[in-house]
Amino acid sequence: MVSNNGILEQGNFQVTLPHIWDHDISDVYDEFPLHQQSFLALQRTNRALESKVQQLLAELSTAKKQLCREKASDQQTQIELQKSLSLLQTTLDSTEELLAAIAPRLEKHVASKQSGLAKYQQTYPEMRTLFG
Repeated sequence: MVSNNGILEQGNFQVTLPHIWDHDISDVYDEFPLHQQSFLALQRTNRALESKVQQLLAELSTAKKQLCREKASDQQTQIELQKSLSLLQTTLDSTEELLAAIAPRLEKHVASKQSGLAKYQQTYPEMRTLFG
């Protein structure tokens, strides 16, 4: 409080004020505890918000790193799948070419075996029931 003699006192703190300021500073000083409490509350809120921002930035950084790892893994998987598909297509093409090349020989071989079976069945008619 401001005393009649122009001395502003708060605890161990004293300031001598010019007489002209007695009333004006008294109003401000009377409101000082309220302003100080508001200021301290704002500081606490600011620290809490800064802490939350730092936490969220850390989480964002972690999520970004994870996404980058997943993207790299997905790209590697895509490359491996393309290689597998290419190898499968090459194998399929080779198999078709091989079958086309050996088909006439297989047909002759099968015809030969069928002819041998027919002769065998003629020689041993009782075996016909086994071979239908």
